Amino acid sequence: MMTAVRVFVSYSRGDADLVSRLIALLEGDGHDVWVDVEDIRGSEEWRASIVNGIRRADVVLLVISRRSMASEEVAREVAVAAREGRRIVPIALEPAELADGIERRAARPVDKADLQDEQAWRSATT
Repeated sequence: MMTAVRVFVSYSRGDADLVSRLIALLEGDGHDVWVDVEDIRGSEEWRASIVNGIRRADVVLLVISRRSMASEEVAREVAVAAREGRRIVPIALEPAELADGIERRAARPVDKADLQDEQAWRSATT
């Protein structure tokens, strides 16, 4: 049996459709997935809520795409995760150059073909 983990998902809103499928699979495995569109209450300050989500996470899932690598918000989330000592697991939706300041840590990136192989990306997040 797989141990459930708290996962923060860092992604570009332009990738929301693919990311929502990944989130559903992770939640189906019993993981506690934090994502900005679902987990920020109306009264919470947006950036503070994101920082708290990262702090509570066991792992940060960095969804790599051309859009996410151009996102200042994704870069900020990765910086916070690194500062907080969180494991950053990159998952590539498409080939993209890593943006300045975004480091690969811990797990190897899972390429787009592997994203279809649930075992491959599940093993990268545990």
